[in-house]
Amino acid sequence: MKTTRRLSVLLFLCAILVLVPELCTGMERLVVVLHSYHQGYKWTDDIARGISEVLSHSSFNVEFIHEYMDAKRRWDDEYKKRLTSVMQYKYKGRKVDAVILSDNLAFDLMREIGDELFPGVPVFFCGVNNLDPSEIANNPNFTGISEVVDVSANLDLIVKLLPQIKKVAFIVDATETGQIIAMQLEQQRKRLQGKLEIEQLTNFTFNELEERIRNLPDDTVVLWSIFSRDRENVFVEFDEGIKRVVAASRVPVFIVWDFSIGYGTVGGYLTSGYEEGTSVARMVLRYFEGEPLKKLPVRFEAVTVPTFEWEALKKHGIALSRLPADSVVLGRPATIYEQYKWLVISGVSLITALSLISLALSYMVKKRTQQISIARDRAEAANKAKSQFLANMSHELRTPLNGVIGFIDLLLYTGPDDEQLKYLQSANTSAHSLLGIINNILDFSKIEAGKLELDCVKTDINSLIEQAITIVRYSADLKKLLLVKELPDNLPCCIYTDPIRLSQILINLISNAVKFTETGLVKLQLDFTDKGNDKGNYNFSVIDTGIGILPEDHCQIFEEFSQADNSATRRYGGTGLGLTITRNLVEKMGGQLAFESEPGRGSKFFFSIEARYETCLSADTTLQQKPVEPIGKMVRILIVEDVSLNMLLLRELLIRLAPAAVVSEATNGAESLEKYKSDRPDLIFMDLHMPDMDGYEACSKIRQFESENGLAKSSIIALTAGALAGEKDRCLAAGMDDFVTKPVEPGTLIAIIEKYA
Repeated sequence: MKTTRRLSVLLFLCAILVLVPELCTGMERLVVVLHSYHQGYKWTDDIARGISEVLSHSSFNVEFIHEYMDAKRRWDDEYKKRLTSVMQYKYKGRKVDAVILSDNLAFDLMREIGDELFPGVPVFFCGVNNLDPSEIANNPNFTGISEVVDVSANLDLIVKLLPQIKKVAFIVDATETGQIIAMQLEQQRKRLQGKLEIEQLTNFTFNELEERIRNLPDDTVVLWSIFSRDRENVFVEFDEGIKRVVAASRVPVFIVWDFSIGYGTVGGYLTSGYEEGTSVARMVLRYFEGEPLKKLPVRFEAVTVPTFEWEALKKHGIALSRLPADSVVLGRPATIYEQYKWLVISGVSLITALSLISLALSYMVKKRTQQISIARDRAEAANKAKSQFLANMSHELRTPLNGVIGFIDLLLYTGPDDEQLKYLQSANTSAHSLLGIINNILDFSKIEAGKLELDCVKTDINSLIEQAITIVRYSADLKKLLLVKELPDNLPCCIYTDPIRLSQILINLISNAVKFTETGLVKLQLDFTDKGNDKGNYNFSVIDTGIGILPEDHCQIFEEFSQADNSATRRYGGTGLGLTITRNLVEKMGGQLAFESEPGRGSKFFFSIEARYETCLSADTTLQQKPVEPIGKMVRILIVEDVSLNMLLLRELLIRLAPAAVVSEATNGAESLEKYKSDRPDLIFMDLHMPDMDGYEACSKIRQFESENGLAKSSIIALTAGALAGEKDRCLAAGMDDFVTKPVEPGTLIAIIEKYA
C-alpha cells in the first residue's frame, strides 16, 4: 500500500515537471511587424509606438520583430525581389503567432507572398488607405484598420473657420498613399461647387511648390496632406516638408495628419498613426485571448481628433469659439486650473498607488476602493474650495477697500483744510497698508513659490518709518506702552527700496511686539553702515519688553499658521502668518530675519538689507498720496459694473480726471454689448464678475462682433477685485487689452486713458 502511494506521488511530481514549462511558455507570442517605410519616419514611428505600448503591457509575453521595408527611399522590382528573398530565408520554419502590417506597400506585399512566407498566420493591418473590401476577399486571415483621411471634414472645417476663403491649394504627392487621397478631390469639387475652388498641387519639384505657395492670393488657404516624394523623385522627410511649406506661405496652412502638427500650421481633423497602432494591437490581443478572427471585422470608419496650434490661430484671427467643441489646442496659455495640474497629477498618482495596494490585499478590495473614492472626492473638493475661497476673499475684501480708497481720493480733490487733510492722509496711508497686507495674504502661494516681485523706487526712509510707527501707535497707546524710534545721525534720507514691502515688514514686527508686550516699551532701532559707491547696509531691529519666547518654541516661530505658544492664539489672536510673510519679504530683499528672546524679559527681531541710497531734500514714496493732473482728451468711455457703489466711484474719478470724456454706463455684460453697438466707445472698463453674463463672455462677444463687421477694436480693460495669479493671463487670452486690479488708483486711470484712448 505504501509502495503504491509513493509511486502515485512520484508520477504526480513528474507530471508537474512536464506540464509547468508548457504552461509557462503557453503565454509567449512572437509578433512580426512589417512597416512599409523606414525607422525615424514619424508616421511609422507613431504606429510602432502604439503597437509596442499595448502589447508590452498585456498579460502575454510578446516578442517583437520590427521589419522596415524602407519603401519611401527605394521601391523597384529588383529591390522588392531581394527584400522578399531575405524575409523568406529569415522566417523559414519559424513559428510566428501574428503579423502586423503598417501602410499600403506592406499590405500589398503580404497579399502577394503572405501564404508562402507565413502560412496560416493571421495578418492584422493598419494605415491602409480607403481599403476596398474586395482586396481581401481571397485572404480570410486578413483583418485590421482601414485608414480614412477625412478630406471632406477638413474642407468643411476651413469653410466654417474662414468663411471669406474662396480657394484651397491641396498639396498631395504621386505616391500610392497620395493617389488614394487625391481620388477624393473630384467628389469634393462637385460637392463644394460655387462655395470653394480646389487646386491640386502634385506635379511639382519642392522648390516649384514653394514658389507656387508664395504667390497664392490672400483668399486662399493651403491644405497639406502628404508630399514625401516630388516630381523628380526626390524624397523629403515629413518634418522638413511641412516646415518649408509653412515658411513659404503667407496664408493659413491646414493639415490632415497628426505628424504635421507643431510646425506653425493651423491644424484640422487629424488622422493619428499612434491611434491606428494602438487599435490594431488591441485587435491582436483579442485574438490571443481566444476571440475567432472572423469576429474581428475590418474597421472602416475615420478616427480623427480636431487639433490646432494656438499661435497659428492667433496669427490668422481664428477665434476659439469657432472651433469644434472637442478640440485640442496646443500651446494655449495656461488657465488657473492648469496651474494646479501638478496637484491633480499628485492626487491621481496617490490614488493609483493606493489602488495597487488594495489589489494586492484582495480581501480588502471593496473597503479600500470605497476609501480611495472618498479620499479622491475630498481632495478635489478641498482644491476647489481653496480656489473658490481665494477668489471670494479677494473680491469681498477688495470691493469695500476699493470704496474706502477711492472716496478718500475724491475727498482729497475737494480742498480740505489742513487738519482734515492730515486725517485723510493718515486714513489713506492705513488703507494702502491694509491693501498691501491683503495682497500678500491672498498671494501667499506666490510668496512660497518665490515669484513675488519687488518695485524699488526712491523712498524717504524717515517718512516711511514714521508712517509705520503712526499706524501702530494707537494700539501702543491703549496699552500705555512707550513706542520709540532710534535713528543714526549719518542716515541718508533716501533709500532705493520697495516702500510697500519694507513698510509691511516694519508694521508686522512692531505690531507683533506691541501685541505681546504688556508693560514697558517697544523700540524700532536702525543702524546704517556706508559701504561706498552710494550703497549701504541698513540694520533694522525691533526690541520689546514683552513675554518672550521659550527655547523649545524657537524652531516653529516662522512656521505658517502657528504661534510659539498655542495659548497665545486664544489670548492675543492672529492668523500666525505675519512672521512667515515677513521672513519671506526680508529674504526677497536679500536679508535674513533672525531673533533673540528671553522668556519674561522680551524679544529682539532684527534683519539687515543692502540698498542704494541718495542724499536729497525730498523723496518719492508710493505710501504717500501724489497729486494727479487731469487730462483734456476727448474720449468715449463705457463703464461696465454691477455694483452701484463701484460705478459711482469710477464715474466720479473719470469726471475729475478726464473732464472732456463722454462716460456711459452698463450694469451687466448683456447691457454692455448693446451699449457698445450703439455708442461705439473708445475705451471700456469691464468688470469680470457679474451675474448672467460675466466680463469674459461680454468681451468675447464684443470681439466677435468687431471681427464679423470689420470694425476697429475698442480697448477693453479688465476691472476686477480678484487678485489670483493667472487671472490677468486669462483676461488677455479672452481678448482684453489690459488688467487693472481694484482699488483703482487715479494715476493708474490716467495712464490707461493716455495709453489706450
